[in-house]
Amino acid sequence: MKKYIYSILLLGSLAISFSACNKYLDIKPEDKFLSSQIFDSEINAQTALNGIYLRMSDDNSYGGNLMLTYVELLGQQYDVNSTVNTVHQYSPLGSYVYGSTQALDFAERTWTFSYSSILNANRFIERLGNSKDITTQANFDLMMGQAYVLRAMHYLDLLRLFGPVYSTDSISLSIPYYSRVTKEATPILPANQVMDSIIRDLDVAKQYLQNDPIRNAGPTDIANNRGVEVEGLYQLRANYFTAAALKARALLYRGDKVNAYLESSTLIDECSTYLKFTSASDLFTATPDRIFSSEIIFGLYNHDISKKFDLYFSPSLVDERFLTMKGELLVNVFEGLSTDCRLNPNWILPTTGKTVEAFYKYEELVTSIPLVRKYVQPLIRLSEIYLIAAETAEDPLVGMTYENAVRNARGVHGIEDPALLETSILNEYRREFIGEGQLFFTYKRMNKSSIQSGQSGGTTISMHPAQYVVPLPKSETDSRN
Repeated sequence: MKKYIYSILLLGSLAISFSACNKYLDIKPEDKFLSSQIFDSEINAQTALNGIYLRMSDDNSYGGNLMLTYVELLGQQYDVNSTVNTVHQYSPLGSYVYGSTQALDFAERTWTFSYSSILNANRFIERLGNSKDITTQANFDLMMGQAYVLRAMHYLDLLRLFGPVYSTDSISLSIPYYSRVTKEATPILPANQVMDSIIRDLDVAKQYLQNDPIRNAGPTDIANNRGVEVEGLYQLRANYFTAAALKARALLYRGDKVNAYLESSTLIDECSTYLKFTSASDLFTATPDRIFSSEIIFGLYNHDISKKFDLYFSPSLVDERFLTMKGELLVNVFEGLSTDCRLNPNWILPTTGKTVEAFYKYEELVTSIPLVRKYVQPLIRLSEIYLIAAETAEDPLVGMTYENAVRNARGVHGIEDPALLETSILNEYRREFIGEGQLFFTYKRMNKSSIQSGQSGGTTISMHPAQYVVPLPKSETDSRN
């Protein structure tokens, strides 16, 4: 089992020099590898799987559009439409002008890149299924389970972005679902059929991952890991907990609160031995743990994550490119609570360059020793599972217990009135997942008729299906016509 831990192969290169990792990644482009190689060895299969993870850190995927920029702009997490930013390059996205050049480009790149990753996952599943003799049953199951999780994750986010408002219309056409490698276009399916396939994929993944070592040993600590002890960094690959967490997320989006609660509460009970809320004291050090590393259920090793800070959030950027939340709105989002450990050190007023706070979550940490977490991008964290349980618990008092666990962990007093639970949960989504791409999907899932604008001043935006449903890219519709 020890030789298997390729979480995600590149982790073996973390110990002393990241240049070794970069050299390794030059072996072969993942798309070409998957299309031209057969899995005649376990290392070939692992390399192909690694290629899917590498794609996810791309700017057109979770390294940008699906977490940091596109979906966050749709969720009004940044101010791109205030008076001083009338010419912001992302203004059309913040205004839901889906016919604009910027919006069309974002949609096209996100769609094309995601389906390319799905193609790679499908090809991997087929090739590995025909190559069982290259590895042990345990490693086969772990690799196959990961591929199913990654496929389901991409489909869920495509459905949430391009599909209808599910809570009011689950039968309208949404997106195509490819479960195998084919040159033929598959029909665009109703949203509920796509959701059924996503849930089915996650059930298959959970079956393959039932003996995942993360369930017995838990993950190795990321916070102070120097890249020497990498064997147990199971949270840097899709794992059993990931499959369960994604299923809870999908069930909640489908409106199946009974099973969403069962999935989330069961997961909390199982992983609570290993995953703990990050201590507030860990955020106020010379190397603040801004990603809440002890809570990560699934994260990407993204060596370029700090470059995203330079590209989108650095106070040295001109106003037209600078993504931030203006002071008045920042106070509103955090309810004026200076005790909230998510406020500082994530939002800091720069000493030079800007007169408003900048978002430092993904700034590169300056350390005298190598730290794995400098390059980790969280995709799913424990706090989300608590919020799912809070929202879906049949008893509001039980829901408050889960909700208050998150609030208390962030230095915020718990709520005492069950009538405040829904509002409190939504507020947690607003401040807990900034830069992680969940707020827009939360608004859409709840079918909110108005949402807080990204502009300062407490203004709201009226929301309708025209704002919530991103049109399919022209390349997709043209090819079908």
